[in-house]
Amino acid sequence: RDRARAAVLLNGLIIIALFYAVMAVVMLQLEIDLQSWLIPEAIPTLDRLTGPFVNPNHFAEYLALGSLAALGTFVESVRQTVVWDRGGQMLFRSALFSLSGPNALRLAAIVGLLSVLLLTQSRAAVFALMTGILALAIMLSRGRDLSPGEAAGRRAIVAILVAVLGLSVALSITPLLDRVQAHGLSDTTRSSLFGSSVDAILTAPMTGQGFGAFERYYPFFADGSVKGQVDEAHNDIIETIADLGVPAGVLFMAGPAFLTWFCFAGVARRRRDRVYPAVAFAASIAVGLHAMADFGLQIPAVAITYAAFLGTGVAQSWRTNMDLVR
Repeated sequence: RDRARAAVLLNGLIIIALFYAVMAVVMLQLEIDLQSWLIPEAIPTLDRLTGPFVNPNHFAEYLALGSLAALGTFVESVRQTVVWDRGGQMLFRSALFSLSGPNALRLAAIVGLLSVLLLTQSRAAVFALMTGILALAIMLSRGRDLSPGEAAGRRAIVAILVAVLGLSVALSITPLLDRVQAHGLSDTTRSSLFGSSVDAILTAPMTGQGFGAFERYYPFFADGSVKGQVDEAHNDIIETIADLGVPAGVLFMAGPAFLTWFCFAGVARRRRDRVYPAVAFAASIAVGLHAMADFGLQIPAVAITYAAFLGTGVAQSWRTNMDLVR
């Protein structure tokens, strides 16, 4: 609830994500197998960046959360420090000043995070990030403008987000395109798991098959196209409903959805510090979309980080003068 602590938390998560991104590049360049030091089970060798994570898709989702936080704090800081309505000379001088110091570090972090994310070649995570950036731009451009300068600043937010995104894509898009060309945009394994999960839902729509028991009940509904042990549906939403049943599954997911709505309303309610609910809302969009193609929310690093974003966003969704009322 304290704005200084919220800033420390958000910036701390950005630093951690950037540290992981740098670690991934160092591991790749020096051919260091960090997983073999920490995890006893053998891990298949991949030609994609995984960093300290086992699965590159989950690493990409974590980097997406860090990227949204870095983008949000960067554009909001630029909006506040640039003088938008006092002529071109003042605009140019204030923009140069704004892009120095802490904002220069934020810009470097954004480029680094997005570049490493694209090097993971995670199609679902990249799509989720793109949608999250769009949601972030819409959130930060919402609200009542109290001056022409504020209106110009909000319009500039969208341009800055597009420019930064374009720079990062230009640096690292080739590996992603190569993977899309080799494997396509669809995944037959996920399609098979989705169909089996739907069959499990139809079998017990009210009571579900048991929370966390997907690995146990999946063989009864498998079509045989997926070989080996399967412990996740690669779709957190459909797996939750299959586990708990439709009523309990929907209620289970209604909690974060309700808090996301608080953040959506908080952006319009607040003028100062609205970057926190805006980032939380964008993170919810990105995580929700990625949950339809993977099980990132069952990975503690992703789930706890997302919970931190969402909790901070909800806490900062109330104006300071509403504390006494609440």
